[in-house]
Amino acid sequence: MVTAPAALAAYATAAGSVPDGSCLLICQADRHPVTLTVLQVSADGYRELATRTISPTRELDQELAQKIVDRSTADEALQAGAPQTTPGHDDEALLESVRQARQVLTAHDRAPVLLPAPRKPAVITRDDVTTAAQPLLDEIDPAVQDLLDAADVDRQHLSGVIHREAEAIPACENGSPQPPATLPPPSTTTPTRLPTEP
Repeated sequence: MVTAPAALAAYATAAGSVPDGSCLLICQADRHPVTLTVLQVSADGYRELATRTISPTRELDQELAQKIVDRSTADEALQAGAPQTTPGHDDEALLESVRQARQVLTAHDRAPVLLPAPRKPAVITRDDVTTAAQPLLDEIDPAVQDLLDAADVDRQHLSGVIHREAEAIPACENGSPQPPATLPPPSTTTPTRLPTEP
């Protein structure tokens, strides 16, 4: 039975050749939680050396919602009168408004986010999304290092990085999350991005 990481590796390397014994890092960003796998190439397929998942302490929409709420609360503190009740970052209506705003940002520079009444709507930009996404991206590099340690593979021994993208994140580089920033592409190949549906 072929595993999902092995199938992705076979799809990504179909147009070229990867030497037997070399290793590949597979990042399945389309899965929840994100799954990382190290595969070793063999004559009869791929052998899984290690796998792990990344479960962020807070999802992107929650992180962005929290920043919006904090900014709104700070603005209220500067105004006269008693502060309004602070909505939580996991408020479903707020999270849905944040999700819709991120979609608007795929085509526009600014987008409104509706806050619970009587608060006025907030406005976010692509820079706001970039700032909110950074703590989540920062969790990737330690996870990759832990995975490579478990597989007993050095970064320089990776023949390639295969990245299956999740939904685009407006304002991140090229509009989508990137492979670990501190993982240098191996000299023999560059990271391969797969479409959401091969």
